Amino acid sequence: MLPFTGENIHMVDPETGVDYECRQSTDETEIELVEFEMNFESNVERRMAIFKSSEREYRKWINGHIDIILRGWSCGNKAVPLPAFPDKNPSAKMPGTLKMKILNWWNAQKNFSLDDIKN
Repeated sequence: MLPFTGENIHMVDPETGVDYECRQSTDETEIELVEFEMNFESNVERRMAIFKSSEREYRKWINGHIDIILRGWSCGNKAVPLPAFPDKNPSAKMPGTLKMKILNWWNAQKNFSLDDIKN
């Protein structure tokens, strides 16, 4: 786990150079994510069955996670045309592959150890 600094963490997309600002994985963030997931279905097996039968529900699940963790984006050093970061539902402005890239990166940050940080 990254040491808590109280600041957001940043993922820079190597393909576009866009900097995505995300919340740190704090208790507050984790609780918000769990509450969001519980609204879908508390039973994991039934939730997975819902996702397999409904792409729309799976997209709602991904979008909800992005809307909770993503706090901003910027062009960085490249001139990439980006829409202004919306106050609500930033996931609506993003393709699914990008959402998954951000979610996978964010989840990986929770697994960093102090040894990883030193290296």
